[in-house]
Amino acid sequence: MTVWAAHRMTILARLCAGVAGLFALLTLVGYAFAAPALITLHTGLQAMSPLTATGLLLLTLSALALSYHGDRLVLAASALAGTVGFLALACHLAFGADVISPWLVAHIGGANVPVGRTSISTGLALVLIALALPLRRRQPLAADLGAGAALLIAGTAVLGYLYGAGDLYALPIFNSMALHTAIALMLLAWAALTVEPRLGWASMVGSDDIGGGPTRRQFALMLLPVVAGLVLTRTTPGRHLGPAIAMALLVIVTIVPWILLVLRDGHAMNALDRARHDKARDKDNMARELGKQLALQARQLAEESAERARAEETVNRTQRLELIGRLTGSIAHDFNNLLMAVRGNLEMLEARLPPGDERLQRHIANALSGADKGTQITEQLLAFSRSQRMEIRPAEIDPAVVAAKLLIGTSLGPNINLTLDLRAEGLWAMTDPRQLELAILNLAMNARDAMPDGGHITIESRAGRELLDGATRETPCVMVRVVDDGMGMEREILERATEPFFTTRALGQGTGLGLAQVDGFVRQCGGELRLASVPGTGTSVEMLFRETEAEPEPASPADEPGRPDIAPHGAGQQIVVIDDDDGVRAVLVDALGSAGFEVLEAKDGESGLALLQDHEPAAAVIDFLMPGMNGAEVARRAQLRRPNLPIIFVSGYSDTVALEGVAGAVVLRKPFDMKRLNLALHSVLD
Repeated sequence: MTVWAAHRMTILARLCAGVAGLFALLTLVGYAFAAPALITLHTGLQAMSPLTATGLLLLTLSALALSYHGDRLVLAASALAGTVGFLALACHLAFGADVISPWLVAHIGGANVPVGRTSISTGLALVLIALALPLRRRQPLAADLGAGAALLIAGTAVLGYLYGAGDLYALPIFNSMALHTAIALMLLAWAALTVEPRLGWASMVGSDDIGGGPTRRQFALMLLPVVAGLVLTRTTPGRHLGPAIAMALLVIVTIVPWILLVLRDGHAMNALDRARHDKARDKDNMARELGKQLALQARQLAEESAERARAEETVNRTQRLELIGRLTGSIAHDFNNLLMAVRGNLEMLEARLPPGDERLQRHIANALSGADKGTQITEQLLAFSRSQRMEIRPAEIDPAVVAAKLLIGTSLGPNINLTLDLRAEGLWAMTDPRQLELAILNLAMNARDAMPDGGHITIESRAGRELLDGATRETPCVMVRVVDDGMGMEREILERATEPFFTTRALGQGTGLGLAQVDGFVRQCGGELRLASVPGTGTSVEMLFRETEAEPEPASPADEPGRPDIAPHGAGQQIVVIDDDDGVRAVLVDALGSAGFEVLEAKDGESGLALLQDHEPAAAVIDFLMPGMNGAEVARRAQLRRPNLPIIFVSGYSDTVALEGVAGAVVLRKPFDMKRLNLALHSVLD
């Protein structure tokens, strides 16, 4: 239903209610001013009672309020109108007639006016309409039933007047209903049905859908029997037509238009059905055509879908690696702080041991060895996470492979042979030698685990030209390959071998970080990791590094001629130590104090900067990752207050880009021994 159609139906409902209210208002005025012409439509017809007029006026107010969405007024006016109807019904039940209306006329002041009485049908219609109006929005079906019943009652009375059916008023229910009362009730019942045109039966009458037109035509046709019956009742008595002839004429007048309407609607339905079949046929033709096109494109779409799936898998894998990398980097940072506290306390304990206590020295040495192994683990974690700032530089490959063999030592066991096949003599590549040694150790341990009954491992090095990931042409490379003759891997396992935490070992026998760590290290070096395996034959793991020219390594301060192994005494110089980790800070303070320095300590950047306001330290030892300001920011502010203040960063975090932005700063990676700290202080203080 369009907005305009709904608006027209609402306006018509208001007009109907307004006319009904006008009848009621004129009746009350007629009683008030003793004007019989306002009380009855014609002399000899039944008068409208004041009780009925009051109920009609209240229903008019309720219907108008409903059209303007005045819900409270609808409830109040409908309740009062319903009360009027119930009072009339109660009078008929108790006294057999309406006794309230005569009493009202006597007190209003009308003397010589006919007194109307409210009939049972009038009271019932008032109650039904009073119930229908408040239910219009809440219960549309109940409202339609109530208003429809009231319309039937009032319409019966109107037809009785039109056809002059006096026998109708012999019935007690209709014996005192006035003509204008019946008309007013019909108008109000219609208003109750159509005041909300989008709800209930009215929505079907005003619908723009396929059923709306036939519904309106059939309702219009219903008026034909009424008009034909009225005409026949007015004409047949004078023309000596009996009731049988009149009834036959009524049937003919009614049936003929009805047949025409049925034929018209049937023709319209057939046209719609033909249109539906035509659309279905067109749809089938279109579907066949589309099917042909889809069949032609199926292979291309399948290929694109597979490519998209591979790309999504790559993105997901990259995101997982990034997330796990951040996690492992954070764990490594915390573990480095823990190892720093453990190692520092062990070193100070070792320095205070009485001479000759070999048992305690052995225990401390074992503990320090364990701390060193923990350091190796954190280096592996940081290499896997790709967050470690490795020292990637030109490095000679064959010496690094030989050093890795020494690192492996006898850890492979007696039933596994290790052979070196070095063919990269004098060749240099971009890598971190220390991380390369760890990667070879990692691969050797994996090969050992793949040969529980023993076997042979070969570590090879050679030069060649390879097409690395993302490159468009071959690049000079140096290859380091670890080959075993173990059990090998199936293709499904090989595809996931470099995933973090993926392992085929039993619970507790492997972390799944080995190959992932090696892959992360090689990619950080700008190289590529390649795996090949045949089940039952063995596995080959190749690390490809970009070849480069040899460059001499810069000499470190500890390697300078004349530099002592142990730094000289602090001689009372003042040092500020800023670290949020209580254990690490305590170790640094004790170690520097034992070396003769006067140490000031702070647990964060704010308190450390506050110390600089009252003291002039010779140097500052600052942690990088702290709550609030990080170490780099603290160092910059400290040098603003104390220009040329030497800074030594001690960091368990891997990324030192921010630290390198501080002029003249020295960076020590946790965990480190106290000798390195003393040497660093010696270098900056000199």
